[in-house]
Amino acid sequence: MHVRFKLVVAVLFVALLLAACGKGTPAPTPTSVPSTPVSQAQTAPTKAPTAKPTPTKAMKKDETKQEPTVAPTPTASAMEEMPGEAKAGMPEFKMATEKPEFKSFRAHMAVRVQIPQKDVDITLFSMELTQTQDPSAQRIVMKNVSGSEEDAQQMEIIQIEQDTWMNLDGSWFHTSGEEVPSVADDINLFDPGDVEASRWEKVGKEKVAGVDTIHYRFVSTDPKELGAMEEGDLIAQALGSDDRWTVTPKKLSLDVYATKDDMVMKNTLVWSGTATNGKETVDFNTTFEYAVTEVNTDITIEPPEDAQLPEEVIPLPEGAQVTAAMGGLRMYQVPGAKMEEVVDFMNQQLPAQGFSIEDSQNFGQVATFTVVKDGQKHVISITMGDDGTPQIMIQSGE
Repeated sequence: MHVRFKLVVAVLFVALLLAACGKGTPAPTPTSVPSTPVSQAQTAPTKAPTAKPTPTKAMKKDETKQEPTVAPTPTASAMEEMPGEAKAGMPEFKMATEKPEFKSFRAHMAVRVQIPQKDVDITLFSMELTQTQDPSAQRIVMKNVSGSEEDAQQMEIIQIEQDTWMNLDGSWFHTSGEEVPSVADDINLFDPGDVEASRWEKVGKEKVAGVDTIHYRFVSTDPKELGAMEEGDLIAQALGSDDRWTVTPKKLSLDVYATKDDMVMKNTLVWSGTATNGKETVDFNTTFEYAVTEVNTDITIEPPEDAQLPEEVIPLPEGAQVTAAMGGLRMYQVPGAKMEEVVDFMNQQLPAQGFSIEDSQNFGQVATFTVVKDGQKHVISITMGDDGTPQIMIQSGE
């Protein structure tokens, strides 16, 4: 038996899109969650959930020292008073983004590290997700911190139907006209794997964002179960350290709040143990939290106001569709047209609309124009897409 935990954020997808269009700024590096096998335990877990942490900035030296969050132990009477039972067998947990059951919802995700000896209590990664079903839309704001808030990087993504806007360094990048992978669909805080149903403790029933949920808990302190962890990177990131940290896990606890249909409304995964860089040893407590905070409310997701581009000045063939735009770069496709038809159109319409053609080249599968009008230069490239659809790329500048 095993249990796997993961945090997958589609930042690589964004970085590839930006790189493909010449955008050199790297995307923020998401904090990684350990992928750890957990074998079958000898005893059933008996610990209660870790209290929900409140993300805070890194503590200053003169602030009160805080110990890692320690959960209370449940009483037998509390378990006896549990109002009802979940359905028998292993819960088939699923996230709200995997099988939408709400017309709209908001969710929060965070990765928090506490190191009491260093007075560190910092949220390294956070994400705010807003999603609607009609129209199909979502807004995601991700923040990544390394060492201090001053080093934080933030990225915003807005997806509405087939349009996506991404903002990493203050500039919006827009893609459209094709199926775009949903970023939220690639986000999952944990995967319970095939842990036996007996390993999950049913704690009680609670409401999360007004929705009835059943509270499950899984706890392990067996070193053989905890195995190797990748927490060292998180310790270094929290301390702003270049040292290599080796961790020794002491405890894993996972609290899941799911509906009777196994929709996860909240989960809190806590790793705790010690870490050393060879010179000193510290205790750590790392919390990975996901929570749905609002459901079925009136939410409208709109394109970013500051992402509106000026009207295109280059003449375009009938039926041309914008597929990407950022600053002075725009890309179009012309469904149903032939390559030579688009090239002939440019040869005729550019001079007719007052553009001076400084240079033009035609190699059959690639054609280029360098034109000037009103003191502004434009470089136009026409290529054939993989599906045979002509593609137009326009780079405008002084």
